Amino acid sequence: MLYLPVTSAASSAHHGSVGGLDHVLIWSRNIDQITSVMAVKLGFQVRPGGDFGDGVANRIIPFADRSYLELLYFTRPEVQLTDEVRKHYAATERGAMSNMFALEANDVDGVERQLEREGWDLAPSSPMTYDPDGDGPQPPRESMWRTVGFKSPPLAGADLFFIKYAPGASAPVDQADQIVFRRHPNTAQRISAVWLLDANAKVTSDRLSRMGFKRTGEVSLPEQGLRGLRFDSGGETILALEPLGPGPAADALKERGPHIYGISIAVTDVGQARRISEWGYGREMKRYQGLLGDSFAAPTTADFGFLVEFHQLAPPR
Repeated sequence: MLYLPVTSAASSAHHGSVGGLDHVLIWSRNIDQITSVMAVKLGFQVRPGGDFGDGVANRIIPFADRSYLELLYFTRPEVQLTDEVRKHYAATERGAMSNMFALEANDVDGVERQLEREGWDLAPSSPMTYDPDGDGPQPPRESMWRTVGFKSPPLAGADLFFIKYAPGASAPVDQADQIVFRRHPNTAQRISAVWLLDANAKVTSDRLSRMGFKRTGEVSLPEQGLRGLRFDSGGETILALEPLGPGPAADALKERGPHIYGISIAVTDVGQARRISEWGYGREMKRYQGLLGDSFAAPTTADFGFLVEFHQLAPPR
């Protein structure tokens, strides 16, 4: 099952780059705690979400380019969850974590065909129409999105899927609400990178290449004790990383195994984002010239199980 924002079809329209990062899923057993950290310590604005009816509900952090962070939580005791949802519950035993991300694809049918040609075992894809009452009298309706994913996680540390949203025009009140919730005190604009940590970056790299992602070179992140390979995804970045040696990354790998180790967020004012995070955490945070420019990393590992890096958004060419 793929968890997506509960919203209207009109407000789900997405016009991002083909194959760009669409959203990152973050699981937590304590939604108020993770919401508080996102808002007070990091300066995001969190939007109410909806209830999926299977023991899972969500909240959303939307960005200007229509990408978003999806905060997922559980509404029932573990014994009342389905087997599939219980897997996510078990994964949060050590605290909040992220184990899945989605990529927007205008030609999702072409993506599906390419993956099938490469021999990937795909999950049944969701159609662009559905029948709300089965064989009943109501006519089929257009779905808000169509997804293509894998039967089992294609990477050791993360699952991923591709999504295409149905076009539509939202009502003026919905447009106004969307504008409000996309204005973040930390000036966040979009998700620009997902960091995948494994003991051997080449293993992750080979699988990303087989999926059709474009490898753009080797990378070194000395501030985080990491090295690996960079992939382009519609103008955004997927990083296949491994520890440089002993340190926090190696410790995290030993404790959690392969996983999403970090995300990068582009902001229009990295200085303001840093001040908010320093107020929130009560400590100074070092700025550095990172892979994506002037950056700093908030110490969020204890809160989310991964790092949140903020970097200055490059001016348009």
